Amino acid sequence: MVTPGASPDTAVALFGGLMPVPGGLGVYEGALTGGLVLIGIPDEVALAATLTYRMVTFYLPPIWGWYAMRTLKQEEYL
Repeated sequence: MVTPGASPDTAVALFGGLMPVPGGLGVYEGALTGGLVLIGIPDEVALAATLTYRMVTFYLPPIWGWYAMRTLKQEEYL
């Protein structure tokens, strides 16, 4: 049963913080996928949503940061 107002992401963030894995790699993805499946989302959709979410929020920001840093250095702001 799902508590009103709670999301699987909140529970996963708390759980992932307890695991001694940098960035919760693997733990976060597995827990979020499992949480989405528990609330009734099909396995394939839950996995695709989890991987898309993790890509956008964890893996892509360093690329944007690298680009921003390079641009700032080229313009001699840093």
